[in-house]
Amino acid sequence: MILHRIHIILFTLGLLCATSAFAQKENDPLELLVFQKIRIDKLDGKLDGRITLSDSVRSNLANKIYFNTVEDVWRLSLALTSEENQRDSVILYLNKILSRVNTLDLKSLDKDNRNLTNIRHILSGMGENNLFAALKKNMLVSIQQISLYSFHPETEEFLLYAARRYPVEVISNYGQYSNKPYAKKIVEAAAEAAPNETKKFIIASNPIYYIFKQSDNGVIKTSLKITAESGKKTMAYMLIDKIINDKISFAHADSITKKPAAFLKEMINIRMQRNPMGEYSLEQELENQSLRFVRMLNELHNENEKTRFASVENFSAKQLYTLIVYSEEEVFTSSFNGLFKRFIQELNKESGYSFMKKVGFNRYRTFIKQCASFGKLNVFLATMKPDDQKRLMMLFTSGLYDDNVDIGQAVEVADSYTGITDTTLSKFIRKNIKDEYLRARLNKSSEGMAIYGLLSSLIATTKTFQDSWYNNISKKYGIPNITFIKNASFSQQNNKCVWHMYFYDDEDGGASFKTFTAAFDDPNWKIAYQDSLYIKIESTDGCPVEIYANKPKAEYEGQAYLEYLLDSLGIQPDVLIHRGHSYYASKTIEKIKPSAKLFVLGSCGGYNSLSGVIQRAPEAQIISSKQIGVQAVNNPMLKAIADNIRSGEDVVWPTLWNQLDAKFKNTEAYSRFVDYIPPHKNVGAVFIRSYLKLTGAIQ
Repeated sequence: MILHRIHIILFTLGLLCATSAFAQKENDPLELLVFQKIRIDKLDGKLDGRITLSDSVRSNLANKIYFNTVEDVWRLSLALTSEENQRDSVILYLNKILSRVNTLDLKSLDKDNRNLTNIRHILSGMGENNLFAALKKNMLVSIQQISLYSFHPETEEFLLYAARRYPVEVISNYGQYSNKPYAKKIVEAAAEAAPNETKKFIIASNPIYYIFKQSDNGVIKTSLKITAESGKKTMAYMLIDKIINDKISFAHADSITKKPAAFLKEMINIRMQRNPMGEYSLEQELENQSLRFVRMLNELHNENEKTRFASVENFSAKQLYTLIVYSEEEVFTSSFNGLFKRFIQELNKESGYSFMKKVGFNRYRTFIKQCASFGKLNVFLATMKPDDQKRLMMLFTSGLYDDNVDIGQAVEVADSYTGITDTTLSKFIRKNIKDEYLRARLNKSSEGMAIYGLLSSLIATTKTFQDSWYNNISKKYGIPNITFIKNASFSQQNNKCVWHMYFYDDEDGGASFKTFTAAFDDPNWKIAYQDSLYIKIESTDGCPVEIYANKPKAEYEGQAYLEYLLDSLGIQPDVLIHRGHSYYASKTIEKIKPSAKLFVLGSCGGYNSLSGVIQRAPEAQIISSKQIGVQAVNNPMLKAIADNIRSGEDVVWPTLWNQLDAKFKNTEAYSRFVDYIPPHKNVGAVFIRSYLKLTGAIQ
């Protein structure tokens, strides 16, 4: 207790001394931090230098964020050499966050974690003259915090970089940099990358529209003409590169977009170019169109092959490749196999490496990952000479921390390694990963060392070879082995285990909901409540478990009401379950709370989805699938997990998964079950969590 009080005194004195040292004036912002620090400390009724909550995990995180991170931020702010008002803006921003912490439920803990941690990165980056790298750690949060660093010389470089990846977010935060000399340049870069998304700013009263009208940028001028002649509903914005370079009319471009196969072909031709105009919009629509074709193939899975694949029978290798790499989130195993077979046939003995060069290596890491995941990598590599195989694998595993590569591609490499069975190629890859780690260390790149250190650790855990260097790296960057969740952890937050399920009103939402409730028709469970919006199922024996689920036909009202209900009861769900297509996943992910122990994502679980879950709930374990979830697997799996928790036993994933494997064996559902990835085998999720912790993006 004495030590805690000393800490309080030192912290307070430090702030007061700092206040006196750098800004002798009334109402100094730093004085606010002294007040907020003491106020938050007293929330649990004790002034002892920490917050004590019922959940030890949340207690530790809260103390790290509201005490340690805040202390780091104000110390770093003192080191700023910028004008005094820039220091003040950081402290006032910090005070605004802390002033919202009024009760011990700490509902904004995950959001505050991201915001405060990112401020620390920003200030550290300024102090180390490496702001650009710091801003990249969490780009979306950095974009929301532009006002804190808009004066810095590296801001323009970062916003130009961000404009190609998050154009709408960059323009939406225009007010934070509108008075800077680079403002017009940033807006133009974002609009050039995403004409289809930024057309919404073409409104008379919008300041962005004024910039558009004054701009000489070819994409922006063409976008204004398309809007004037064809309106905002046309898909011609996706063909803007062809309109500008080939001089085709807006009307002709619009007519192409109404023919799915022709539209896809035109977009592919544009995408094969280096840095095409409207690249962001093009990427988004290529994914939409590819998913449209692949969903059709998925729905016809019970038809004969000729009928099922009739819609792509005349597709070229480029078109088939595009469908494969842009539909990763939802492609069924059988759909992938059918597309891959036709892709190999269309290559017609052409080298796979030569083909990759033709398509500009667009999403090639995604393709290699998919081939490895579905057991087809050896078939694809066999289309090229051994030297070209090595060239491709060299590209695949190199430069994963370069500026133009995002961490998602490193995850694809991590996911792929176990699917590479050729011993000569595996040895070559190991050597290259080691060389890349040494290069990152030489360049003093902490991100590069984290990526290649984790990849090296992953390689070491395969136990397929012995190497002292890899073993030593594995000790430093160890990949955690997530094999269980303690039963007691499910009731730490709410004194019972609470599930929240999100159903969506899509084509199979109603059927999924009906079969799910039927799965709990046994004496150990009962329907405790239901109305037109939601249903509540609870255990009648063993440990208390409550399951809340909105009804599909009441998607919007039901989900909103359940969120309000649980919040009003002070409940933060321990288990969150997404029951719907991948395009709904982001909506569910936004709802996850930091105390969540398990997230069931009934779709592919690509990097964006996994990263979104982990950043919001760092300790949550994740079940995902290589394809969209199916009720024949989801319901028995969820019932088995629920019964496991109800019985008071720890959830041991290898044991549970072996039981489910035996249950589904020799059934029609088995081919779908094998595509589900349990937490202990979810390499992507483990890699992302480890990387974010190593780089400080999460606590």
